[in-house]
Amino acid sequence: AVWSSADLPTFPDAANLEVFYVEESLGGAAATLLQLTHAGIEFHFKGSVTTLQYFGTSFGPDVLLPRVLGERTLEWRNDSMVTCDRRELDHWQSRRRVGILRGAAWPRYAAWVAAYTTAHPGYQMFDVWSSADPAHATRWVEGCKCDEFVARSFER
Repeated sequence: AVWSSADLPTFPDAANLEVFYVEESLGGAAATLLQLTHAGIEFHFKGSVTTLQYFGTSFGPDVLLPRVLGERTLEWRNDSMVTCDRRELDHWQSRRRVGILRGAAWPRYAAWVAAYTTAHPGYQMFDVWSSADPAHATRWVEGCKCDEFVARSFER
């Protein structure tokens, strides 16, 4: 897991890191039926690749619905984290170049990534809104899954 920016590589300020959006289809009957995918980000620099992903450590039905323990206790198995692989992973089915990140911007981004696992310890498959009418709805619970991590990364 990425708990601090020390868990991530460093890059020279003048570096140009190529940024790629990567994606794969999830296996299993339900995932196939629902067309679920997993996404991540790759950073390429001088032949090296750094891959970042946010995922549930125990991905399964318990991510959607809690287990009922006894009469009043709910147990969610939705623990999640950002991970860093300092290599290109071979399971991605799609890879799209989305831009360049300057090395000088990396430390600020790395600090944000390091804080993400702590700020988002639970996988949340969906948003919960007060109403189906988006013009008058309030978001009660914000979703937190791999594609949100990627989208928020691109906003940095």
